[in-house]
Amino acid sequence: MPVRLLYACLSSPSWGLLAIALATVPARAANLSPPNSLALNELQKRATKPASLASLELVLTATALGKPSKWQRGSPPLASWPEIPEGDRPLPVTEPTPLPRPELAPPSPATATERADQLSNTLDRLQATTPTPTADDLAATPLLAEDLPGVADAKMLVTRRSPQQPDRWFADWQGPAPTVQTQPPAPTQSQIPAPPLPDDRPSAPEFPAPQLPTEPSDPLPDLEPTPPQNLEPTPSTPPIPDAIQVERFEFVGTTIFSDADFAEIIRDYISPDAEGQERVLSFADLLAIRSRITEYYTERGYITTGALIPPQEFVDGVITIQIVEGRLEEIVVNGTRRLNPDYIRSRLAIATTPPLNINRLRDALQLLQLDPLIDTLVSELAAGTELGTNRLIVRVVEADSFQASGLLNNNRSPSVGSLRRGVTATEANLLGLGDSLSLSYGNTDGSNNFDIGYTLPFSPRNGTLRFAFGTTASQVIEEPFDILDIRSDSRYYEIGIRQPLSQTPATEFAIGLNFSRQESETTLLGIPFPFPFTGADDEGQVRISALRFYQEWTNRSERQVLAARSQFSLGVDWLGATENRTPPDSHFFSWRGQGQWVQLLAPDTLLVVRGDVQWSDRALPSLERFGLGGQDTIRGYRQDTLLTDNGVLASAELRWPVLRWSEAKALLQIAPFVDFGLGWNNDPDNAVETNAITAIGLGLRWQMGNYLTVRFDWGIPLTDLNTDSSTWQENGLYFSINLTPF
Repeated sequence: MPVRLLYACLSSPSWGLLAIALATVPARAANLSPPNSLALNELQKRATKPASLASLELVLTATALGKPSKWQRGSPPLASWPEIPEGDRPLPVTEPTPLPRPELAPPSPATATERADQLSNTLDRLQATTPTPTADDLAATPLLAEDLPGVADAKMLVTRRSPQQPDRWFADWQGPAPTVQTQPPAPTQSQIPAPPLPDDRPSAPEFPAPQLPTEPSDPLPDLEPTPPQNLEPTPSTPPIPDAIQVERFEFVGTTIFSDADFAEIIRDYISPDAEGQERVLSFADLLAIRSRITEYYTERGYITTGALIPPQEFVDGVITIQIVEGRLEEIVVNGTRRLNPDYIRSRLAIATTPPLNINRLRDALQLLQLDPLIDTLVSELAAGTELGTNRLIVRVVEADSFQASGLLNNNRSPSVGSLRRGVTATEANLLGLGDSLSLSYGNTDGSNNFDIGYTLPFSPRNGTLRFAFGTTASQVIEEPFDILDIRSDSRYYEIGIRQPLSQTPATEFAIGLNFSRQESETTLLGIPFPFPFTGADDEGQVRISALRFYQEWTNRSERQVLAARSQFSLGVDWLGATENRTPPDSHFFSWRGQGQWVQLLAPDTLLVVRGDVQWSDRALPSLERFGLGGQDTIRGYRQDTLLTDNGVLASAELRWPVLRWSEAKALLQIAPFVDFGLGWNNDPDNAVETNAITAIGLGLRWQMGNYLTVRFDWGIPLTDLNTDSSTWQENGLYFSINLTPF
């Protein structure tokens, strides 16, 4: 009968503590640039899940009658760095959510009663059918893996918990629960009296008793004595000697540890004694050695693996110890609606290769819980059909995979209209494969843009393929240039692959390779004209083909998040790319590095530090340049005030809570900040007059749950650029409203 132990464990840390948004795409022209950017925003995507914690409820069940162990747990793939439909700047980060704390949960009384009944019935059967074992029987009976310490059935449940949940880790196993004895129910008698029989019923006929013969009619022949037979002795297990002189041990069945590892464990039993003689071991010593080896596996997470001493002849001082390594028989996935069960099964299979390790399984379950497609999951490790096997049963509750949002801000260049409106719709599980499709549309008074992206996972290790397309039509509406009727049409195409090389619930390192194609045409009064795009040919056309190799790293903990991104871009002359007599054109090499650090100083109090740097080997086309100025870079200046071949950005911001509204899950923060940027060109003839800008300022941020974020920033420029325009951006005023109703 199972004896249950209850544990609590960390299951689904809400690693979506904050939004890391660090762009790594070419900067666009100050006024006619098409939106085509990638952003370091993996943690922002985590924030799509409710800002709550998940805890694991872990119940270990030690089995007494030959059942393997059980384990149960209660989510992107870590997602790729999402594309941001507009701008090359990092998005604002969201507040980190503390990591979940394990919680101890009591066992179910109903379950205890069932276990008591099972034990009583099993003991009755054993007493009725099993003779008292002898010493020979004990030696002939191999030890089952289920009888070993640490080999247990387990159950783990993921539930949502409050962020204020106290920190409790695994409780110590205090041994089996008290035995519950039950008595079989007493037989009951019928309470319905028998009806009286009628008096006139007929009497039964009487028959005379048969007469048995006293003497046999024919005497039986005399029995002859049976001759003695030479019976062969029944083979049996060799008797167990009181003491065994051991020269060496042989370990069979192990695939992860060597004989040298085991020799260190049992060194006290195999080292020669003080007189240099080989050790003489009793059978109890052999059982102790077996237990030490089992504990060695258990301490390293192999809780379904154990050692046993099989029946054997003790010849030449060689003792054989067999290792039974636990493995999964099958993975059963229940509860999925639109998501293909193989999506979950394949991600768990790579973490449950033999021998089964509970730590790897826990990490795989936590990564699945971080997946935006999964709301909660419950997994159970049940007994298999053979010794050392288990069945993993997973019950899933899918999250809503559709999301729609709207935005309103003044982040575009005043040349095409700074007030921007936009909507985005995303289906994160289009075909049930975990594939996502996103559509977005945005416009200003002088521009319209449309973007579409499709991401398809191709491996259980969260490798993805991405296809993207976008188009923008712009017209300069800012006076006095509006009379020139400057128009631009641009498009971009992108295909890429991304593969995490290392992925845990706390850390991820991934690499990716993209091929991008950018095209644009500019006209002046309806005539093709190369202005304002640097690198355009005589027809006002720009064609850029580039290979981009990037690396991404994130590390998350309860109180901080670190993220970094590096990208190398190589321009090539493929597909008729622009080739000019002198740079800039489609031939270039550049590197861009980005980083962000977010530290939780106190509840709802954040310090956000970010940096961005770009270097190039020659003059770059406008579509590849580094932009400074705007709400996402240097506040207090208009969008893309500086557009250069090389640049550096540094920013620090402190978010301080001033108002909390718990009923509406709302928070108001003030955010003093300081921004600094430096840019320069490789062509001395195109040097910028002022290449460094600095600003300080104050921001207000209002957030209601995960569906509404309002931000207002006032930046004070410390560098005078002698601008004559009087737009909100030149006055250092920025606002943004993001609404996600569902």
